[in-house]
Amino acid sequence: SWNAPFVNLDTLILKNNFLTGTIPEEIKFSTLLQDLDLSNNDMTGNALEVISELSLSKLDISSNKFSGSIPTTVGQLSFITSMRMSYNQFNGTIPEYFGRCKQLRKVDLSNNLLEGEFPKGMFQLSNLEYFDLSQNKLFKGTVPYDYWDISYLRENKESLKTFETKVTYGSKEDFYDGIGMDDDMTRQSGASILNIHVGVFLTVTFCFLSVR
Repeated sequence: SWNAPFVNLDTLILKNNFLTGTIPEEIKFSTLLQDLDLSNNDMTGNALEVISELSLSKLDISSNKFSGSIPTTVGQLSFITSMRMSYNQFNGTIPEYFGRCKQLRKVDLSNNLLEGEFPKGMFQLSNLEYFDLSQNKLFKGTVPYDYWDISYLRENKESLKTFETKVTYGSKEDFYDGIGMDDDMTRQSGASILNIHVGVFLTVTFCFLSVR
């Protein structure tokens, strides 16, 4: 149990245990906490309601039984660079407030119960390198190409040249569940190997991706 607040704690790694129950409210007093890893446990509740009050830079709560909607207070995590929340039971929509997390580089929300419209703010995070929304409920809507800037994706520590993409969602008959990257496409982008793991475009729905 969390008997007292650890006010000077900056790293807490409790992964791969058999922890159950919810994240204690007292964790919010650990105002210096930057790295929180509770992955691969059996914890429940809505973790983000407490965690969003911290000043985290890295968060990993993947492979638990956390549930509920993602609160709008997630936008308060202004210093966070990596957020892994896969293999839980989060539901509802992704709040636009994700767009306020300007330092985000890696986001993994795969294998949850998320649905609804894509938050356009996510596509304006200039530092984003990894974005996985695969294995959720069906997302809907259109993401205009001017919102999807992948110039920040990196290959061998070198920025790829910007090229515009347009993604449209529709029926199973009209679209595909995979995208092939051929040599012509990689030459256009200036990369010898282009590996885009963005589950929202690759696996979560049937989609068509055109490169201009």
